[in-house]
Amino acid sequence: MSRIFISYRRSDSAYVSDAIYKSLVSHFGRDHVFKDVDNIPPGVNFKKYLTEKVTQCEVLVAVMGAQWLEATDDSGRRLENPTDFVRIELEAALKREVPIIPVFVDNSSMPRPDQLPKAIVDLSYHQGVHLRPAPDFDRDMENLIKAVALNIPERTEQPVPVSSPTPKVTYPPISSDSSLSLTGDVTVRDNVIWLSHIKRSEELRQRLLALQSNQEITLRINGVANTWIKMRDGKDGSSTTGIRPLSEANEQWKAIVESSRGQQIEIELVSIQPVPIKPTGPKAPASPSVITAPTSETEEVQVWRLTAHWECPAQAVEIYKQEGYIAAGWGLVSDLRELRPQGPEDIARAIKRAYPSIRNISSGRRALWGLYRQMKPGDLVILSAEGRRVHVMQVTGDYCYNPDVAPILGDFQHQRPAVSTSIDPNELWKQAGAGFAPTWSPRWTLGLCANSVKV
Repeated sequence: MSRIFISYRRSDSAYVSDAIYKSLVSHFGRDHVFKDVDNIPPGVNFKKYLTEKVTQCEVLVAVMGAQWLEATDDSGRRLENPTDFVRIELEAALKREVPIIPVFVDNSSMPRPDQLPKAIVDLSYHQGVHLRPAPDFDRDMENLIKAVALNIPERTEQPVPVSSPTPKVTYPPISSDSSLSLTGDVTVRDNVIWLSHIKRSEELRQRLLALQSNQEITLRINGVANTWIKMRDGKDGSSTTGIRPLSEANEQWKAIVESSRGQQIEIELVSIQPVPIKPTGPKAPASPSVITAPTSETEEVQVWRLTAHWECPAQAVEIYKQEGYIAAGWGLVSDLRELRPQGPEDIARAIKRAYPSIRNISSGRRALWGLYRQMKPGDLVILSAEGRRVHVMQVTGDYCYNPDVAPILGDFQHQRPAVSTSIDPNELWKQAGAGFAPTWSPRWTLGLCANSVKV
């Protein structure tokens, strides 16, 4: 039975609610936290179902963002509609005196009593907590966890104490194994396989977690065996690390993503390759920069400047380097592959629907369109942090939407796989014209540089 119920609006606070859910799960266990109502069985009275779920819980966490109070649909303000899911959840909690902890995000605050429907007016008298983005997120989240713990009676099976860090599970490094046959299911979402999406086989997931960075494996999918490689682990050992396809596997996986996105397929770990032994002895001469003078054998690529993150740029750069991707915000705008925009204006309309209170969306529409359609594999991306050009990454694949980002990144779910390079960012900036192409503004998150370069 779920002891903690998370109430939220997708259009208002989906990304931060997901971060809250993950944090609460890490402390209290997955079985004790209920978040989504998407699994209501067909034919069931949803009001009765939600009421029962709320009644069974011991505390309700109500996530309230900037649009929580004034969110509307075809019938008007959603809170005025007795069939609104959020209203049903809060009514049930108030009637049965389930403790409610309001969580204020995006600079929101508790509505006044006269702003709420009579059925939930008592909500305004509940003491809440504020949850701010980085660098305050972890501290605020700890306060929320403590508030939740105070409202959960002690049981024989104690949750992980709030004051103790979540214990890490470590696995011994795996060198090689040429005779494996471990199968499991994975949800097809992106151009890589995130280990957190592997189901049905904990042994398979643990084997992959134990791989060393850049260690190669053989996976059999749909009867075809191809080579994959372990992506770099995060500093915290998070299970959101993954594996990415190489050569022929890349083409096979792209076809699977296009035809089976959202579905589960079976994968089989066939073998693990030995880790290459680094030669000892004198250092080899440093390899030349990938940027060379134009020759008949070089390829021209675009150069982009990407502001890594507005609130935690240094941490974002490290995450991009370790996890193997670059990202842009506006995550409440869903997967662009499903929206299929035909130009920046289509994206602008999607942003307006997702962020109705934001007026200046020029940066968002051009950044998302550039990331989605104009950027190409092979392009170079200069990462900017706190006004300085700090690192260069090279794009390796197509656009993807990854909901499982580190909480510190907030809504940066729009991504492209990329690898770290040793290119000097300032030198590349000069070679790319030290400026931006026409119609691109330096104030935007993502900008196309004036010149392409030869690589």
